[in-house]
Amino acid sequence: MSVFVCHGSTDIHYQQLVTKSVNGWTVNPHVKKGDTLVFYLKHPRSQFVAIGRALSDAYIRKGGGWAGRDWADIKVTKGISPLHIRELREAFPEWGWPRMPQSAIRVPDEFEKEFLELLHGEASADDSAVSDAVHIEEDSELDEEDHATELVRSCLIEEGWEVTDVDPDELSYDFLCTRGDDEIHVAVAIIGEQCGLLITNGLFQVAQDDPLFVLCIVENAESEDASVYEFNQREFLESFEISPLIYEVRYKGEW
Repeated sequence: MSVFVCHGSTDIHYQQLVTKSVNGWTVNPHVKKGDTLVFYLKHPRSQFVAIGRALSDAYIRKGGGWAGRDWADIKVTKGISPLHIRELREAFPEWGWPRMPQSAIRVPDEFEKEFLELLHGEASADDSAVSDAVHIEEDSELDEEDHATELVRSCLIEEGWEVTDVDPDELSYDFLCTRGDDEIHVAVAIIGEQCGLLITNGLFQVAQDDPLFVLCIVENAESEDASVYEFNQREFLESFEISPLIYEVRYKGEW
């Protein structure tokens, strides 16, 4: 059996998980019945909050919310004391995903055992108490991704934009912003070494197809000297050399 990370992003998702009141979830398309599922809530929580298992193989959802997405019947088996993504980065510095946790992945074999031990080590002493909870205190210490997102939000508000959070899993960008009759779709990225950055394939598709796309790149996000660089769709496509780093490969037949 394999271990997969599943994503959520809202307070409703959190309440569904800790109260174990949900029986289906969007999943990686390779999930099989019996696989372990670990539930990660994206920014602003950036925390793992529950563990469960798949009750079915992944399938394409036919109707209702998330129609057309990879879906599985699931059972949440345990609520855990929230584990922040930075703790995963510290524990597994050689694992790339925690530095950019935007995809629902299969946990690599070499990290699986220690990853589960870390999560179970954070398990609540009274699991029922976790299940009854509907709120947790927000982590007062923000990581680099959180700093970058909040800095961009503040800059947009100062420029007069009304900023609305959206689901990055569904839309690939972070903010829908309106100002009068104007609208932009803003994605936040952190600049890396040699002025490089990583973006998902979904975000790259948005950058190509969405004329309202804006990319805000943050440099030195955790510093008082943090800088934000803004590129509209044309500027982004013309100013950057873009090359694929990772390909997803799926076998067309049956194993």
